[in-house]
Amino acid sequence: MRKVKNNSVIRKIAMATIRENKKKNIVILLAILLTSAMFTTVFSVALSLNETSQNAAMRQVGGSSMAGFKQMLPEDYDIIKSDPEVVNATYRISLGMAVNQELKAVQTEVYYATDENARSCFSEPTTGAMPKEKYEIAASTIVLDKLGAEHKLGEKISLELLIGLVGTETVTQEFTLCGFWEGDPVSMAQMCFVSREYCDEIAPTPSVPSFEAEDRFTGYWNIDFDFKNSFDIEGKLEALLERTGYDPKTTGVGVNWAYSTSSVEPKEILTAGGMALLAILAGYLIIYNIFYINVIADIHSYGLLKTVGTTGKQLRRIVRMQGLVFCLIGIPLGLLTGTLAASVIFPVIVGTMTYAKNSYVFSTHPLIYAVSVLFTLLTVLLSCSKPCRVAAKVSPIEAVSYTVRDDGKKKRKKRRRVTPFRMAWSGLGRSKMKMVVVVLSLSLSLLLVNGVYAIVKGFDADKFISSSIIGDISVQDSSMRNFAMPDRDTNGVSEADLAFIGSLEGVKHSDIYMQSNQCAIPEAAGELLENLENFDPIYKDALEYYQTSGLMEMKLYGVDDFVLENLEPYEGTVDTEKFASGSYAIVNVAQILDYANFESHIDVYRVGDTVEVEFLDGTKKSYEVMALAEMPYPMSTQEYSLLGIDVFVPAEDVRDHAQQKGAMYSVLTADDDRFEETVAAVREYVEKSSSLCMVSKQTYLDEFDSFVSMFYLVGGSLAAVLALIGILNFVNAIVTGMLARRQEFAMMEAVGMTGRQLAAMLVWEGVIYALFTFAFVVAANYAFVGALVEALAGEIWFFTYRPTCLPILICLPILVGLAAVIPYIAGRSMRKRSVVERMRIAE
Repeated sequence: MRKVKNNSVIRKIAMATIRENKKKNIVILLAILLTSAMFTTVFSVALSLNETSQNAAMRQVGGSSMAGFKQMLPEDYDIIKSDPEVVNATYRISLGMAVNQELKAVQTEVYYATDENARSCFSEPTTGAMPKEKYEIAASTIVLDKLGAEHKLGEKISLELLIGLVGTETVTQEFTLCGFWEGDPVSMAQMCFVSREYCDEIAPTPSVPSFEAEDRFTGYWNIDFDFKNSFDIEGKLEALLERTGYDPKTTGVGVNWAYSTSSVEPKEILTAGGMALLAILAGYLIIYNIFYINVIADIHSYGLLKTVGTTGKQLRRIVRMQGLVFCLIGIPLGLLTGTLAASVIFPVIVGTMTYAKNSYVFSTHPLIYAVSVLFTLLTVLLSCSKPCRVAAKVSPIEAVSYTVRDDGKKKRKKRRRVTPFRMAWSGLGRSKMKMVVVVLSLSLSLLLVNGVYAIVKGFDADKFISSSIIGDISVQDSSMRNFAMPDRDTNGVSEADLAFIGSLEGVKHSDIYMQSNQCAIPEAAGELLENLENFDPIYKDALEYYQTSGLMEMKLYGVDDFVLENLEPYEGTVDTEKFASGSYAIVNVAQILDYANFESHIDVYRVGDTVEVEFLDGTKKSYEVMALAEMPYPMSTQEYSLLGIDVFVPAEDVRDHAQQKGAMYSVLTADDDRFEETVAAVREYVEKSSSLCMVSKQTYLDEFDSFVSMFYLVGGSLAAVLALIGILNFVNAIVTGMLARRQEFAMMEAVGMTGRQLAAMLVWEGVIYALFTFAFVVAANYAFVGALVEALAGEIWFFTYRPTCLPILICLPILVGLAAVIPYIAGRSMRKRSVVERMRIAE
């Protein structure tokens, strides 16, 4: 067949069709603009949120490097740096910890570091420089403030350095401040940097690998590095270990969990894919319906084109070309609108994230716009496919007399009384596909609103807060919040402090006492210790000590009724009256850290057994085990032994046998009307103390509210966009459908149908749309929305999914109202023209 060059003719016909339908073009352009804006807004906010969250997490971690090797030797740095997949390799050498009394509440680590490593750790001096002379030091302003030093170069700073991981040596040294930077309060630790000369003197390079050394910290190199991209960092790190021949069991490695793509889980990929499909579906539903209805409205024109020899393929090209022309205008406007919308929405979202306020990053990465354009084009092309087929298949004879067709099979007519409801039902049944599209479009926003509500209501504030604090206020020694301190003060809340707390009106307090001691290793634990090869080699020395001595660690807690109420028993029951008699104890079974399982529990005691404890003054006492239970994390020492057991006895038993009568924690519970007053009073008292610190429940409640507000805002914004799309789609379906049927309506009025009856029919059509939408949403909510909600939020530890339809029920009257009002207004506008005038207008 001879190929005819007709591209210019096709373009002219497509452009002529566009110029003739200016009012319809506005609706199509608006649809494409809205779809493009939706994609741009969603991707821009998502990428900005991801980068902001990553930055905030990096600040907490204290570094931006993707991965690292811990406690290595200089030759290891050369091997890792030379690997072809590794970039930006840097290092720092471990010296020790600063343990000045002034730094009790601040974990302060001391290293020698290269300039590049300090930069990657967000600890590069902004004033001055890194140390060059032997006794120079660079430190954060937080460390300087705690030490009472001025932010001034040349300032003299005295540090007490704990050398070695196990604190084998303490060195006091005076340094000269050569550089400093603004300390970040969210960081897990503050850093100080010394010169290489001083580091080599105090912490000379070891001669053996760290897993073979007694001191596995001092002098060893921490090597940080990046890969070429952050996708699946865990997988890349495993491959690097295999290439370099390092044993994962004896090599300390770390992945920067701040990177959202550090690990790749199939569930996360499926969830992201599902969200992308949802976004495409939202755009498809509106654009498809508009193109489909407009093709039906122009079907006569396409039929006439076929009579003059236009092929079905050429008609498809005409429809598709119209879509691409609209894209050339709508997509750029949508990108601009989406960027402006994201720039307004994103700062509000970040404002609800207290941990990320100082890590704000609004991204305008080219990838956002490339993906948005791609998704919009894909959506338009998919939306054009069915209308293209309709235009291509129509015959000239059909087109001349075409009206909106019945999608189903013809049924035998029955004589029934004609009512507006039956006419509405019959009218909707003639185009089932249009009904399906409109119902799906309206349903998306309702399902999203319901899903967001289910997620937010599934978050348990009490569960969230209980992981950080029990009660309203907790008072303890500052060292209890610094895990790097060698001697954490477990009785730092003195008798004077407890007396002050006891004097507060409207306040109940529970004082928790703790002493550390040793006890004989039970037989069950001893059997497990015989197989040392099952454990991480770095624990070898400690495990051999347990084997040799036959002793393990015992934490003896003195507790009262308040603590008993918050214990989590997993065997037996807690009886407060029997416990108060002083003859019973509660035990948390021995914990032994297993390299393969990370932590395993050994049932060395059962309910009814006898446990013997030895107090610090040498007194021994036997207790009957009442129950096995775990201490809530906020009430515990918040640290674990390699092998140890917890025993809970009455508070007075521990206090009476202790030389220092101070408590580890004092937990306060205030009356509701005195909570703020109590917080203020305790804060004022603690600020006057040199060692105490306090934690308030309100701090964590504010954090929880910020977290939930983010879901409300993000989910609500997306739901609003989808709701706008659904309403626009509904309006377009009703209005364009009425335009396509205006001669039909005119004929109905001509044979006696009143304007009131026509209006009632149109209102019923809208109400039927709403009822079908409601039925579909309720069914879909219980069928698959629950699974989607679980996939999105199920991994959050303080979330529990609870099925609900409350938002749907609240939205139903609004939906029915819109569904009734919009057709009524459109019909009233159409009837402003006379019946004769409308019958003369060709479709």
